[in-house]
Amino acid sequence: MLAEKNESIKEGIVTLKQLTEDEKEQQRIEGRLRYESELSAATHYGEARYAKLTQKLIENQRTEDLVKAVEDEEFRRQLFKEFGI
Repeated sequence: MLAEKNESIKEGIVTLKQLTEDEKEQQRIEGRLRYESELSAATHYGEARYAKLTQKLIENQRTEDLVKAVEDEEFRRQLFKEFGI
């Protein structure tokens, strides 16, 4: 009977370890999905923001500023602020 209990305990430990590993894997998967979702949202926001800036500069016939904004991140930030974007 003691041998049977030991075997049951061993099986229980193996099962518990497997559940723990499955939970860890599930957390990794969920974390990766959250990361991808947030990255996608941030990318979309950035693209929409840049498109709006481009539109404003074209409307105001500021094509030289548009070219400079592509190359100069600080200038681009100033333009975002200027146009309230």
